[in-house]
Amino acid sequence: MARSLDTAEKILQLNRLRRRRTQQRYRKRLEDKTLTLAKDVANLGAEVQRLEKTLRAPPCDPFDSTPWRLVVEFFRVFRNGLEGVKDIQDPRAPLCLPEDHDQKRFLCATMTPNVAFNNGYGVDVVLEDWRFRSVHHEKIQVRLVGVEEGAENMLIAYLSNLTTITEKMLRQSLYCVDGTLPTFTWKLIGRQHQGMCCGTHLSNPSSLPTGQCQMIRQI
Repeated sequence: MARSLDTAEKILQLNRLRRRRTQQRYRKRLEDKTLTLAKDVANLGAEVQRLEKTLRAPPCDPFDSTPWRLVVEFFRVFRNGLEGVKDIQDPRAPLCLPEDHDQKRFLCATMTPNVAFNNGYGVDVVLEDWRFRSVHHEKIQVRLVGVEEGAENMLIAYLSNLTTITEKMLRQSLYCVDGTLPTFTWKLIGRQHQGMCCGTHLSNPSSLPTGQCQMIRQI
């Protein structure tokens, strides 16, 4: 009887030892995974900071730019629409941007005061157009696909517009009875729509040594 108890006790001790070792190996794997994840998070954080620094780079100096570079910079600056539109309570109110607004400063530095833009003139008209686009397309991505030289100092820019369909976008575009969206529209929310367009930039380097733009037309 005593021998049986000793054997049972040894088996219990052996099982406890096995469980303890199993738990130690499990904790070691968890610690290794935690360290790996911490390193990955740190690397991702550094990459995010690098990308943010690149995206928030100040606009190029117009006095050290060619018309080609200004076209590229124009669509880089407005790649996600007009900044700050989410803070505007009434989209129908006159647009009043601070003087240190990066996009406004860029336009004032690179466009002539009476720059022709579609059906209007002036930097404010350009900003209003971008506000309209940004209000109706909350998540817009404008990418410059290519630039080629046209006639009479014109540069033709080819663009790719990627828009993510949102509920707000549908409510502004569709007539909703009692504020209820049609059933089929819910399948559209979150989907992306891509379109191509082109625009022309006109500059006259001979009369404008800074290469300022005189006309923009987006089609």
